[in-house]
Amino acid sequence: MQNLSEKLLCKAQRVDTKEWITGYYFEQPIMACLGPTPDPLCFLMVRDPNYLPDCGLPFNMKAILVDNNTVRMSAGIYAVGGELLFEGDAVKTADGACTGEIVLEDQPDGSRKVTVHWFGENGKAIPDKEAPTWKKESELQLWYVGQKEGGV
Repeated sequence: MQNLSEKLLCKAQRVDTKEWITGYYFEQPIMACLGPTPDPLCFLMVRDPNYLPDCGLPFNMKAILVDNNTVRMSAGIYAVGGELLFEGDAVKTADGACTGEIVLEDQPDGSRKVTVHWFGENGKAIPDKEAPTWKKESELQLWYVGQKEGGV
């Protein structure tokens, strides 16, 4: 059974340090009296033991401003090494024959399905009919390689 809090996690780059962080996403709209409405400010809520909780928050949570172009949702699955995988993460098969990118595809019912876009050793996309497959997530033996640069 998947932990709901892990499925809701996101990762993104901080605006100030460009460091990748993991937390819970929220937006703060910006009001504009004149001209076009600017993009909302995007934050990740992260636990910080050195930060005093705001009124009403049950934990020591801190809002950190992130670049909205780098926000990636959790795929809700883990790599062999225990790393929680996010959309845009680069992975490889256990035998190293294929590398791929985690993709969350929107479904007609509003849900998102985890898929992997696979690439061969030469970097060319592998057609779906030739790509590694699995019937259950427990059969998915992926090794975390890193994150794809440039967003998803």
